[in-house]
Amino acid sequence: MKYEIVDINKIKLDPENPRIADKLGNRKFDSIEEQNSLIASYLRGDTGNTEAGPSCLELEKSIHSSKGIIEPIILLSEGDGTYLCIEGNTRLSIYLSFSNDQYPNEKEWKKIPSLIHDELTRSQIDELRLQAHFVGKKEWTPYAKGRYITQLVKSGTSLEDIKKVVGGSDSKTRANYYAYKIFKEKYETKFDPKKDNVFPDKTKFSMFTTVPEGGKIAMALELKGKTMDDYAQWVKDDKVGSANDVRRFLEKVLLNDEVYSEFKKKNKSLPDVIPLLPSDSNINKVTLKDASITQICDVLNDTLLEHRKGGSLSSITDQEGPGVIDSMNLLQIEIKSSLELLEE
Repeated sequence: MKYEIVDINKIKLDPENPRIADKLGNRKFDSIEEQNSLIASYLRGDTGNTEAGPSCLELEKSIHSSKGIIEPIILLSEGDGTYLCIEGNTRLSIYLSFSNDQYPNEKEWKKIPSLIHDELTRSQIDELRLQAHFVGKKEWTPYAKGRYITQLVKSGTSLEDIKKVVGGSDSKTRANYYAYKIFKEKYETKFDPKKDNVFPDKTKFSMFTTVPEGGKIAMALELKGKTMDDYAQWVKDDKVGSANDVRRFLEKVLLNDEVYSEFKKKNKSLPDVIPLLPSDSNINKVTLKDASITQICDVLNDTLLEHRKGGSLSSITDQEGPGVIDSMNLLQIEIKSSLELLEE
């Protein structure tokens, strides 16, 4: 591997980038310019149906104000003087936009800092992508993760091997894999964009990772004679609220006949019927010290959510002082460390 400042016109954007690969299919290109133009339009969100992800506009502003990128992109030499961008496609697309359209007279956008590999096996490329977008700074969206895991499994990589690269638990890796299958087979098939120009909402992918195969919610659905196809329809119809609502309350609603009968009504959604659930009377009878982890998490979650949605989150620092941010950061570190142990 070597470091070079490479002419951007010699670099191809990656058509297998999981963020946009399903839109390209098996399309072939006649030139680097044609390939880069189309892929860049998807990466930059210019086509009207690009998966939501980190703001390209914010990244543009950061790169332009810094007069370049801090972290080099990763390239694979094609042996003929051209390169394939393995990691850093969005940053490269921004350079292309700056050079060709926005700032054609500024020399700094004509070349980009790069780490070049002369040879990479298929598995090495996969590992680079997994490390960059599952455990790196520029994470892919949940949908892109699910798609890539599925792609690797179809090519013969085991879920166990994928987990070794990305870390975390078997359950998370399997949940992504299963969620992508349900999303494609049950949710996306309920749309007909050619008929009404309405596309599947990829930001709702987390609604499916929340209901893992064989989990408590899936079992509760089965008890009510419902399937993941029914659940996918609820997601499409905005009947189940947020992923957080599903995680915390859907099982309880399904197992409560009275509340479920209300939920089934056409004009009712999960958020509508949550207040009908029996309250957890224990929460008002225990001290904070004696409360269970679940009770503490639920109360904290509700409190923060209420402040955030009400626009009063910033007032917490006024009420409790700047130390509250340190306390929340410490809590975040402890929760992350504890989850890693619990999910092993």
